[in-house]
Amino acid sequence: MAGRALWTLAKVGGGTVAGTAVLLGGAMAADGSMQRKSEGHDRDSAMTQYMIHRAMAVMGGMARRALERDVVRFGTVQDEFIMETIRANKGTVYGLKHDFDSIKTAQEFRDKQPLTRYDAYSPYIDRISRGELNVMTKERVTRLGVTSGTSGHPTVLPVVPAQRTIFFTQGIMVVFDVVATEFKDFSRSLQRTLKLFYNPTPKATKDGNLPIGPNSSAPTDSASLLSVYSTPPSCYDVPLEPDALYLYTLFALKDRNLGVIEANFVSTVWGFATQMEAQFDTLVKDIEEGTITPSLNIPAHVRGELAVSGRLTPDPARAAELRALKVEAKGFPLLRSIWPHLHFILAVKTGHFELYSNKLTRDYIGGGGGGGGRGGGRTG
Repeated sequence: MAGRALWTLAKVGGGTVAGTAVLLGGAMAADGSMQRKSEGHDRDSAMTQYMIHRAMAVMGGMARRALERDVVRFGTVQDEFIMETIRANKGTVYGLKHDFDSIKTAQEFRDKQPLTRYDAYSPYIDRISRGELNVMTKERVTRLGVTSGTSGHPTVLPVVPAQRTIFFTQGIMVVFDVVATEFKDFSRSLQRTLKLFYNPTPKATKDGNLPIGPNSSAPTDSASLLSVYSTPPSCYDVPLEPDALYLYTLFALKDRNLGVIEANFVSTVWGFATQMEAQFDTLVKDIEEGTITPSLNIPAHVRGELAVSGRLTPDPARAAELRALKVEAKGFPLLRSIWPHLHFILAVKTGHFELYSNKLTRDYIGGGGGGGGRGGGRTG
């Protein structure tokens, strides 16, 4: 979203794109704080990340200030949101059945609307899945999102565009501002992020009206941000997660200046680390030779795009460095040894994910200073 908006702004006024690009390039070059850059960046991708970080810094600050204002009057804000939602959807099947038109206050809604569980909504979701419109939302449902099931069994929820907008403007942008405030060196750098997410296997409702997929974000939802990630975009077309994860890991390892590892849940980061450890020697060999092990089930067009992208060149120096880290650690090296300029790992680690957080810290992050692997004195 940010990337599209920025490129749109650059095109306003006709004939200004080249001048804008030169101006931004000059600004980026003159910005003395932009010292550290991921090694896979070219001029265009570096400029895009620079633009995204600058725009997100402005929007993130605005979003966080708005959140802080809302927190002071959270009760009123919540009631306003409830009433806006009721008024917008009073003409839906659900709204008519529950007489939304007669509800004038949020308290009246709470009094009239009983507490419900998912079963109360499943008949409506069945109707949505058959292509019926205006069932629960006036806004058209664009897909059925499957939850991760972290609080029980996975459920299917209708997703409308407004949800994505709210998630980005009131969630992602606030997180970015927190990160930019706490980790200024990263926000001022051109270091890429390893983003651990996947495009879902295409599925649709029985009559093909709606796609079905994870409720969390996917690469197809983040097309304008892919340049800030360490994974080449074509890798997201790999259908099987273990093979895709191998490529994610390969290109992350090639980037000594990687800045962030990000996933929805810390269990995903732990799974990434364990697979990286198991395949470390093969990964290092591919880095050294500029190859992708032939045993992976990778579509031919992905292999072809990577071969001509310039991102898969042999790097014997990085391979030697990684092998030396393994020898020094007397086992698998810590993540902060592999990526000495890694700023943070961004993932949910609360609730039952704390188990994975503890294991990740114990086995792959460590609690003390210096490098080392399992034999290097890691602490939990």
